Amino acid sequence: MTKPKQATQPPQPRFSDPFLTADVNIDLSGFPQLSESLASDTSDPFLQGDDVHLVEENRHSLKAGILALSNSRDAEISQHLRAANIEDPTMPKTFYLNGDKATVYLGNDGTWRVTRYQDGKQASVQFPDAKNREEAQTQAAKYFARDTVKIRALSKEEELYVIRLCQLKQIQDAISNYLYFRCGELDRPVIDDPRYTPVSNDCVWFVFEHSTPEFNEDSRVFMENFLANRKILNLDLLKAAFDAYQTEHARTGLSLLPRPNPIETQAPEQIDLDSLADDEIEKLTAETLRAHAKGRR
Repeated sequence: MTKPKQATQPPQPRFSDPFLTADVNIDLSGFPQLSESLASDTSDPFLQGDDVHLVEENRHSLKAGILALSNSRDAEISQHLRAANIEDPTMPKTFYLNGDKATVYLGNDGTWRVTRYQDGKQASVQFPDAKNREEAQTQAAKYFARDTVKIRALSKEEELYVIRLCQLKQIQDAISNYLYFRCGELDRPVIDDPRYTPVSNDCVWFVFEHSTPEFNEDSRVFMENFLANRKILNLDLLKAAFDAYQTEHARTGLSLLPRPNPIETQAPEQIDLDSLADDEIEKLTAETLRAHAKGRR
């Protein structure tokens, strides 16, 4: 005797809420950020059947919705946050950027801004891509770190390394390493920033000096005078100045360094023999003979 088949029960939904029934309608018109919907993600293996509509109905996560509400600077929301002893994420906050005081705040247009105070001056920068205060602080740290000029002297080891590159005629490598050692890693060429002009000129002199065997202090003085009106230097300018020095030096055959004033020498006093007595003449003759004899020994 076969057992009768039992009636199959309809599958129960994996997510259920006794409050949310088919006749319940929730008005989200006052919260557009929560009512927007995403395209369903049918590739998610955890969403099967009618569950895929959960993605369409809940485009934003609860956390994202709460952040959007808090960033709206709604007075009622701010009041509830204060009542719950929760820090308002839209309120201005003071922090430090490389030792300088700074303030991050949300502008009236909904854009995050950071103001840095340095050397009695202040600079404000907008960060439209920042979605919250923490993102604005992170982006500001990167922005102002890029904008900071830090120049240091070469160490003995770095100086020796660049000199060897110059002597091997690896000029571009010498320039790159010199600027890297002194300025660090930059996201833009040194020549594009006028704040680096002095160190760029130092680099040109250093590389030219140690890659030109004929270079000396005499030529440096001439070249500095030759290039006195040039604010920005390069190797071509120094080469032209050095060629001019060599041409002038070959023409005159003399050093072009400033010469000290010549020391005036007095001519030896002439003795009037006619005015001397006989014994004085004999004494002078004897002293002369003795001095002559000493010089021949």
